[in-house]
Order: sequence, then structure tokens, then C-alpha cells
Amino acid sequence: LHLFTPRAGTEFVRWSRGEGAEPLYTVPDAPDGVFIDYSVPKAVKAAKGARHGAVTITVHDQAGHLIATRYANAKAGVNRVVWNMRYDGATRLDFDQSEREKKAAKGGNNPGGPAVLPGTYQVTVSAGGHSASENVQVRADPNQAPATAAQKAVLQHALAARSGLSALNDMLNRVTAMRATLKQFEAAAGDDARYADVLAQAKKLDGELGGFKDSIYAKGVQHDVIEDDLKQLSDLHGGMQGLAGYGFSSLQGQLPPPALLELERELEAKVGDRIGRFNALLAGDVVAYNRAAYAVGAPTLMTGQPVKLAPAGL
Repeated sequence: LHLFTPRAGTEFVRWSRGEGAEPLYTVPDAPDGVFIDYSVPKAVKAAKGARHGAVTITVHDQAGHLIATRYANAKAGVNRVVWNMRYDGATRLDFDQSEREKKAAKGGNNPGGPAVLPGTYQVTVSAGGHSASENVQVRADPNQAPATAAQKAVLQHALAARSGLSALNDMLNRVTAMRATLKQFEAAAGDDARYADVLAQAKKLDGELGGFKDSIYAKGVQHDVIEDDLKQLSDLHGGMQGLAGYGFSSLQGQLPPPALLELERELEAKVGDRIGRFNALLAGDVVAYNRAAYAVGAPTLMTGQPVKLAPAGL
């Protein structure tokens, strides 16, 4: 395995001309991202059914914090992966995925996080039991006045929003999986008197989990539509998704305005409330159901650890 020294990447600031506006004259875009070129003596491919490629590319900052992970397969010879100079995105939902989301998640990659700060990063490529590392520079747009303080502030808020969205998505994924197990049990048990008491618990718990899910991911919202406010106001998930996405990334080097910070505080309080409610369910009714189900040989629920907000520090 040989890793070539990556060329510096530049975070160009792009200003929207408005939806549908087409310029009269265009030229090819400047390279967008860091080109990570490496060579391997023979092809490296993941086994059939693997969740991601056999080559792992990681990016760390100078403090050793993991910024991004990318996966790929490699042909014999020189290969290229482009890092978009962004953190990994929030935990993905594993249900109700649009075709665009399924395509973006293909290969185990999750490139939709906030943009990194200009600086030095370490890129490591691992394949076939071998690893190689090189440093790479990420540069600010030379056409814009430096705005280091604003960029740091925006990134801090964006990482906190990513953490909140990850917590919501983790809870939604786990609730969806638990409800699927409960419904399968209800269908299989039918009217079998041996399971009558546990079935009653299962139906009650399913209702509680469904109500909890609806408090985050409302049924009436078209979740595959970017803006559905004319039909129904965004739910908590949509609000947090917007905050973690265009909410802070659209500031382009400007400090967050008071209205956005107020929205952030409101959404963070709601996320904290849902985390408390979810963890209480895990420690209470879910545990009670699992004990009763285990006693009669019914399926138990995979619960996992209590949910916590991941640290969002730089």
C-alpha cells in the first residue's frame, strides 16, 4: 500500500443565485475536496454482503479527534477517494429512507456533516492489513476575508446539532426495531392463552413506543419532502434535521443570529426531554416486558444502552 501526498483542499464559499437561475456562461468548477490517491498491488474488495468497502480512509485533526471515515473497494494500481472536507454526518435513520438517502448511505459512507475548519489534518488509508498516513492542508477561500472566530462558533453549534440529531435518530431506529419485534410476536401468538398476559403487555408497550415515536417523527409530515410547512409544520425531527443541516451551514462565516440561537435552545430542550422519556421507558416498561416475555419463552427486545448526547467539542 502506498499513499501519495494529498494536494491541499480549498473550502470555496458558494453563494446561491436562487432556485432555477442559470448563468449565461459557465466554466468547470475548481476541485471540490481533498483527493486521496493511493496504490495497492492487487484488488481489495469487501466480501459479498459486507456493509462497507474493504478499504478504510480516516481523517483526524491535530488533536487526534476522528473527523471522518470513508470506505471503498480498490482495484489493482492507483485509486482515488475524495474527502469533501466535512465531518461525518449524524446517525442515519434505517427506515423510511428515500432513494436519494439510500444512495447516499450506500457503501457505509456518511459524508453529510459540517465543514471542517481550515488547518492540518491527517489522512490514513488502511487496506489488506497495511496502513499509510499523510498530512493534508485544508485552506480557507482566498477570495473571502478571514472569519476564524465566526467559523469556530458556527462549527461548535453545528456539531451540537449533529449530536442532537444523532440521538433522535438512534432512538427512532431502536423504537422501530422494538415495535417490529412486538408486532411479530403479536401476530405469531394469536389467541394462545399461554401468552395472554404477555400479549397484553406487548400491546401496551407497543402503544407507548408508538406515541413516543410520533412525538419526534409525526405521521402527518411528508418526511421525504424538503419543505412541507403548507401541509403541516415540521416535527421535532424535521426541526433538528434542518438545524443540523442548512441551519448553521448556510451562515457562510457569519456569527449565528439571535433567532437561530433561540431556536437551537428550544430544540435542544425538546431533545433532552425525549432522551429522558426514552431512557425511562428502557428502564421501566421495556425491562418489565422482557422479564415477563423471558419467563414464558416469548421474544424479548434488544434494548441497548441508555441514550446520551455525544460530546460536541472541537
